[in-house]
Amino acid sequence: MKVSVACVLLVLSTSALFPVASSAQTYSPFQFLRTTYSARVAGLAEATVAAQDDPSNVILNPAAAYGTAPGTLTATFIKQVADINSGLISYSGSFSTGAKWAAHICYQSFGSFDGKDNEGNSTGKVYVPSSIVAGFSYANEIDSGFSYGVGINFMSATLADQSTTAFGLNAGVIYHIPNSRWNAGLSIEHLGTQISSINSVSEPLPTDLRLGVNHRLRGLPLLVNFSFNHLVDQNTALFDHFRSFSLGGELYVGKIIMLRLGYNNAAHIGSSFPVNSQFAGLDFGVGIKLKALTIDYALSSMISGVMQHRFSVQSVL
Repeated sequence: MKVSVACVLLVLSTSALFPVASSAQTYSPFQFLRTTYSARVAGLAEATVAAQDDPSNVILNPAAAYGTAPGTLTATFIKQVADINSGLISYSGSFSTGAKWAAHICYQSFGSFDGKDNEGNSTGKVYVPSSIVAGFSYANEIDSGFSYGVGINFMSATLADQSTTAFGLNAGVIYHIPNSRWNAGLSIEHLGTQISSINSVSEPLPTDLRLGVNHRLRGLPLLVNFSFNHLVDQNTALFDHFRSFSLGGELYVGKIIMLRLGYNNAAHIGSSFPVNSQFAGLDFGVGIKLKALTIDYALSSMISGVMQHRFSVQSVL
């Protein structure tokens, strides 16, 4: 039974590449699902599909919940451009069987806007566009070093006085290669359907397939992460699928300080601004691991020199 679960997850993840790639990955109100919430994950440029020890990493790979200590509470605040703010709260636990679970709530607020009619006159209404995601993940071990996870998400996006809702599924596996310092991870995200729509227009979910590895160097306190992202996005050539990759390194300085540097190639090539965009796709981060609390910060360089700040705190209750 355990082997069959692994096979189902692997077939589900890899087979998703073909039907999704044939359909256009166009703009949808659910693009906020691609927001990176964790400061640690952001500092590593989202290259963490094989990472097991970050409870907020279950958003990228639900199998990560198995490597998380029960009772871990994480909160993140993201300061984005203009009045756009985002946040995350996650909590992990365990079952008596040894399986693990994690729950999270993510939100985005896009500031307030005054309502106008077709002639530009004020309607007296104030709108606050926003989005929210509530998710639950279950993870267990198939065999020693081989964990799997499945997750469900309910999401809602509000624009003016209308809203759209959807339901999605995530699945993933993480494998620790025996007698090595290597982990491999595979995940499929946002397989689902829209429940309600705006103006009866059907919108796709931004389905994502990720494949990656991480490796802790021997003799050097450095954890290297690499992943291919967005492998199911529609592209004109097969090779273009692999231009969306991330690379991130986490260096321990002593026992409590972690320095992070990451590079997201998709974010870099996606910058269309010729000025101040040479650093687009670069992410910097620092973590401070205390006895009862871990504090993380990440700085991400966006297009045209725009910076994004993330703050996360984590504690085991």
